[in-house]
Amino acid sequence: MLGVSGALGGWECPVRLASVSAPTPTPTATTRWRCRQCGNLTRFDVTRTSRTRDYVHVDLAGEPVVEEREVLAEDVESVRCRWCDGVGTVELVPRPGPDEGPGETADTGEHGAGAP
Repeated sequence: MLGVSGALGGWECPVRLASVSAPTPTPTATTRWRCRQCGNLTRFDVTRTSRTRDYVHVDLAGEPVVEEREVLAEDVESVRCRWCDGVGTVELVPRPGPDEGPGETADTGEHGAGAP
């Protein structure tokens, strides 16, 4: 914790410094995530904040069950690579085209699936 004092007559104001990282963009129909550190394309821990509208059915015993969920807004806060534990190493890359295999794209080559 960093304290600020002096001109305030000895009063100390605690200021917490938080690490700020740029949010990881969400993949689209033409892109996917890839870890720059190890090449992983398939396993990630995603922390997100969602705002949803749920249709909840409560049975006669009082037990609620969400039967429908509509996502109104969603923000991806962080994406961590499950293979190398990298944070801030995940980027968007193009998805493979119809002629390419699942681990091949123009910029990742034949080892795009994360093979070391």
